[in-house]
Amino acid sequence: AANSANPVFTGSGNDVKLAVSGIDFDSSTIVSVSGDNAQVTVKNTSVSGSAELFRTTGNNTQIQVENMTVSAGSSADFSTVKSGLTLTGLTVAETASAILGSAALAGRTNNNGSMIIGGNVTNSGTFDSSIGSVTYNGADQNVIAGTYKNLTLGMGYAAAKKTFSGAVTVSGKFTAHGTDGSAYMTIDGGANAFSAGSAEVTNTHWQNIKANDLTLTGNG
Repeated sequence: AANSANPVFTGSGNDVKLAVSGIDFDSSTIVSVSGDNAQVTVKNTSVSGSAELFRTTGNNTQIQVENMTVSAGSSADFSTVKSGLTLTGLTVAETASAILGSAALAGRTNNNGSMIIGGNVTNSGTFDSSIGSVTYNGADQNVIAGTYKNLTLGMGYAAAKKTFSGAVTVSGKFTAHGTDGSAYMTIDGGANAFSAGSAEVTNTHWQNIKANDLTLTGNG
């Protein structure tokens, strides 16, 4: 375990176990582990400034982050973790941002700022972005069920697919921009699964939409 200001936490070799708690991540703080089967636990932390949080090599790395707050004006970059990341109780403050690759969300996730998701993210808890903005900018992705203020789907990959697997409500603006018209969005969440106050959709289309799946109001 470790608890210090602005440190570099490192672990090397197989089966490393590393615990970090009660620190404030900034641009000089990083958790770095190498080797297979590493287990990292990060609890009760915050992020100030612009921080790349983790660097990992090896196989089967598991990182558990519990109760982390990204402070106003700050940016937390989780995208270097390609697998094995679980975020339980993540809060992104207004004017803050979080960048995710692939991750599992648990507990309550409060996004009051902006979130960029480049991989597939699963959610077993409550996802609330009712005053925040989220951009999904990967290829084939699932869109997390929940409430968004603004939602943007990056459809720049050929035949990219975005799947709404649960009820999604966008109180502000929904945006989806494709490049060649081959990208598409589909809804698997049932009737009334997606609604948006306004929408701007270009060079992409909806596919396999059933009656009452989709509601768009306001200006396009």
